[in-house]
Amino acid sequence: MIKVKYLVVGAGPAGIAASTILAKESNDILVVSKQLGGAYCNDGVVVSNSLLYFSQMYTRYLQVHNNFIDNGKIPPSKLDFKRLKKYIDNNVNKAKRLILDKFEKYEITYISGTIKFIEPHKAELTREDGEIDIVVFEKALIAVGSDQQKLLSNLKLADINSVSKLETIPTSISIIGGGLIGVELACVFNRLGTKVNIVEKGETILSFIDSKAAKRYEDILKKKGINIIHGREVISIDKVGQKYLILFNDMQIESEQVFLSIGRKPFISPLNLEAAGVNINEDGNVIFDTNFTTDNKDIYVAGDVTAIGMRLGWAVNSGETAAQNMLGKDILSDEFAFTTYLSTDPELGFIGLSEEQARKTGYDYDVIKVNHTSFYNHLLVEESPTTIKIVYNKADNSFLGVYVLGSGVREILSVFNMFFQNKIKVDNIATFTGIRPVYNDIFCEIASKVKKLPD
Repeated sequence: MIKVKYLVVGAGPAGIAASTILAKESNDILVVSKQLGGAYCNDGVVVSNSLLYFSQMYTRYLQVHNNFIDNGKIPPSKLDFKRLKKYIDNNVNKAKRLILDKFEKYEITYISGTIKFIEPHKAELTREDGEIDIVVFEKALIAVGSDQQKLLSNLKLADINSVSKLETIPTSISIIGGGLIGVELACVFNRLGTKVNIVEKGETILSFIDSKAAKRYEDILKKKGINIIHGREVISIDKVGQKYLILFNDMQIESEQVFLSIGRKPFISPLNLEAAGVNINEDGNVIFDTNFTTDNKDIYVAGDVTAIGMRLGWAVNSGETAAQNMLGKDILSDEFAFTTYLSTDPELGFIGLSEEQARKTGYDYDVIKVNHTSFYNHLLVEESPTTIKIVYNKADNSFLGVYVLGSGVREILSVFNMFFQNKIKVDNIATFTGIRPVYNDIFCEIASKVKKLPD
């Protein structure tokens, strides 16, 4: 029998962030996970970011080769996908090593295995080698992440985890699902010269962002040659020879490879949470309060298990907040107080509420839009103009949301994230000096458009 003060189930970003906070108050912490690093390392951010980075690098190489290299008729070299796969594997191993180093530094006990709850403060631990232990805990955090939702098909379809297993770059692919991962995959393969289809059953891709930004973004992707099919349900997917045939009720398409990206669902079914007094709603998700406590007030949730914002920023933010509450604090969750960034073509990022969300929440809001082309970057690389959309509260000129589409999004959004965290008002940002001169122009233009509050 193992007795611990804190049990953390899951070693992805949420579990790692939480255990690090807990370790500052106690070294009596046990982290249990089937996969070290969770989906973050094994089929998520580490894999996708590596693919995104190298596809961008390859695009830059082609631009330089075609426009600035005097090489006669010699064609550009092709990307060595096998070497890229090896590089991705090395990145995954490095990420896992860093996690283990962090556990060692903070004296956190890590066991590779699975957890099944049997009582409100007791769980069965099955180790990787099959050995079974009983864990008795005072408080627990459920941060097991999520799993790819399945599509009804007789075929085993590929997902983001399958990309690094490809032997060659396919000539054509179809991506089922137009969410964050699906769109990032589409941009990766589009950069590599693959013919790409995105199949989205909704009326627009990236349904979780500002609808106008999503529509404009979709138009840009189409201009880059990405075929987007939306408003249609997939009836069947069959493999005919070396091709996949995707059938809709009024049309069909074919491609060399199909990737499934229709969303993720919290991976909680094996945990037997009911035995721990943790209740599940009709959608199969955990019921929890704004401080991340479940109906068992000693069991908390974080990350993808919340079924909110299944992205890295939310995982870290919710993990840290849940851990603080496990230590006796009372910090409420804010699902909008984190940034999301897509390293796509063009880049896209946002923080806070969209215009639709602000309207539904009942805010009396206003919108500011600015467009700019960075003179300082444009001299060096080809880039698209950047659009910044600010949603702010007219009652006090506070930020409600920021959407950025174009080039330099990561840097721009990090600055606005600072404004959010420090509760700086929109009309006050003109006094800030950015690291690049163009930022000063942007801040001044935005501040000048804010409707002044009455004295």
